[in-house]
Amino acid sequence: MKKEYITDNFSGMEYIPLGQRDTFSFECTHCGNCCRNVKNAVPLETLDVFRIAQHMQLPIEEIITDYTEVELLLPIYPLLFLKTRHDDDACIFLKDGLCSIQQVKPRTCRMYPLSAGPRGPGELEYMWVAKQHHRYKPGAIKVDDWMNEAITSEDREFLAMEYSGIVATGALFKYLPESKNDLILQMMLVHKYFAYDTGKDFMPQYADNMAILVRQLRKLAEEK
Repeated sequence: MKKEYITDNFSGMEYIPLGQRDTFSFECTHCGNCCRNVKNAVPLETLDVFRIAQHMQLPIEEIITDYTEVELLLPIYPLLFLKTRHDDDACIFLKDGLCSIQQVKPRTCRMYPLSAGPRGPGELEYMWVAKQHHRYKPGAIKVDDWMNEAITSEDREFLAMEYSGIVATGALFKYLPESKNDLILQMMLVHKYFAYDTGKDFMPQYADNMAILVRQLRKLAEEK
């Protein structure tokens, strides 16, 4: 059966939906090509930012300011993407053709050439990243095996909580006053990305921050 492409609105990159039992062929040659032409193509999740800040021993604020770009999915919903540089839009962490944060590279990079996102509570949907130099073709590698190696138990716990947070906040968005958009965006940025102590465990902080965010959004919705 012919695979159909879907296109990402931010990056313009194409993806092919895959099932857990699908197979593919891929061999990393350490060419660095997957780290080039990636403007708005490498999202940074909260857990990614936290891990990079820990690894580089830098404040989270510095990681976000120096290494990420903020894009808006909605006027009040921010997404972080890795910055790129040079004419080839190479990842800012690409040094001498190699990843300079290999030990803590984002989940998106660990999963490449696949991609995954939350489809429902405890569920993920899988896709093939259709780049020029890596076209999809069936092979010996199972999607499920690749993902089990690329996605840690902490990743899965985070993704499940992230999905719940998206559902909870999304249900409130239509009740929020547009006059408060700047305040809401600031609240989203603070609690989703900034308000973390890298000297403490991540998941309890994330759970607390999401609970605070939902309470604050609910209060604003009730004031409308």
